[in-house]
Amino acid sequence: MKVSSDGVKAGPLVAVLTQSHRVKPFTGDERLYFSIHASLQKAGGVLAIVPMSCIGNDFQMTGFIFDPHNRQWVQAPVGKPDVIYNRIPYRKQEKLESFLRVKEAAARDNIPFLNPGFLSKKRIWRLLSADKELAHSLPDTEELSSFKQLINWVNRHPQSLIKDSSGSKGEGIYRLAAENEHSYLLSAQTKITPPLSIESVWKLLRPLLIKRTLLLQEQIDLTHWNGRPYDFRVLLHKIKNIWECSGAGIRAAGDNRYTTHSLYGGSLLDPVEMEIDTQPVQNLAKQTASLLPDSFFEVSMDIGCSTAGQLYVFDINSKPMVFDEPSIQKAGAENLVRIFHELSRFSQPL
Repeated sequence: MKVSSDGVKAGPLVAVLTQSHRVKPFTGDERLYFSIHASLQKAGGVLAIVPMSCIGNDFQMTGFIFDPHNRQWVQAPVGKPDVIYNRIPYRKQEKLESFLRVKEAAARDNIPFLNPGFLSKKRIWRLLSADKELAHSLPDTEELSSFKQLINWVNRHPQSLIKDSSGSKGEGIYRLAAENEHSYLLSAQTKITPPLSIESVWKLLRPLLIKRTLLLQEQIDLTHWNGRPYDFRVLLHKIKNIWECSGAGIRAAGDNRYTTHSLYGGSLLDPVEMEIDTQPVQNLAKQTASLLPDSFFEVSMDIGCSTAGQLYVFDINSKPMVFDEPSIQKAGAENLVRIFHELSRFSQPL
């Protein structure tokens, strides 16, 4: 394997922190892991996929390393890594004591930890709304708390989205649309209610507030392509304390859908073929990312453009999914490797 040197030892050894899987050796998208492995090998370094169950009490790790000869991931002891890349798949798993112990051990041993955790939609809303320059790039948003508030909200916004603050991949997003003054339609991704009174809407939403934080957000009238609304997906990495854009793609919503996520029929569009300049979108994404705490080094963003030409930030994801555009995925993996080398202080390949 090709490795680098920090003047004392070879490396870097990068541990991808994840969970075990009941069928496969580990959770996560192997396309993502392989692209990072290939870029890290090219630059010098070793990638190990480490399920939480493979970390001992002494912080020694056993991970899965890609064997290029047999084209498979093989298990091997890896000791302590030089960098930890957090890809824990679910929010609830980041609250477990075992995960918190790993973070504490990494801090104690001065091991860089990318990224510290998921970002909630509520945290993103507060972050942007507190910034004078970027507050206008956030759709009107409120945390749902009372029936009276809901009534006032629908009087201002005949069409809006209701978002679970901890939702991801388009899950936990509902659409509330007024049919007339006294009738509303509440839609989930795969179904729609019959016409409801606002009292009935509240009866459906109120039980969710016991365990969830729901945000009311105005629905932006997005620009369309061939009759379908679309938005932008931007991948960003922070290198030497400067946020860089690894690529920007476009996603169009599926038929009769209100989000552009591929899980619900969304499809890729090519900005070049559409003759769309994504530079303003990239500029907004980088400016927004600069608001994040120093411990974040990789995010993706969902950004939309209204029919009036206004750009809006819809979401920030600290665990980006695989980008289906090969060029974006490749650039993202290469920038991640640059971050690994920077933080672990490894330089020249051996």
